Amino acid sequence: MPPPEASPPPPISLSRLLGGHLEAWAASDVLSPSACELILSAVRSAPADVDHRHLPLETLDGGAHLPTAQRVVERLRAVSAYHAELRLQRAFCVRYSGEGDGHAAHRDPCAFTVNVALTPAADFAGGDLAFHPSERADASHSVGHELGGAILH
Repeated sequence: MPPPEASPPPPISLSRLLGGHLEAWAASDVLSPSACELILSAVRSAPADVDHRHLPLETLDGGAHLPTAQRVVERLRAVSAYHAELRLQRAFCVRYSGEGDGHAAHRDPCAFTVNVALTPAADFAGGDLAFHPSERADASHSVGHELGGAILH
């Protein structure tokens, strides 16, 4: 079970990555490296009969990591009035093997999605989040991940 945080984390700031019809922001240090490792440890020890590709946080350690996901949302919500309506609807871990198993281009069925990297970027190649504002391949934008950083889109 993750330990409770002793003091509130420092404020975060969002950097606007993309604008117009394709809005995205990035924030560093949303989760500490130790919080990332606790979640990864739970993912590694998840029972074999669960979908290791999309692990709902409520299935890991009896839901012990849901408060961590809620704290991420609260920190993002506190950044600006524009994000004040953020709320945690679903929280899950997506695990990639690096064998071309990424998601095909799609639209998420929610107003905002938050991606938090649990693994240091030095531990893998690729894995950028690709945004496609149109059908033109040359119009896409890619954003890299950093350990504990969030991309809000």
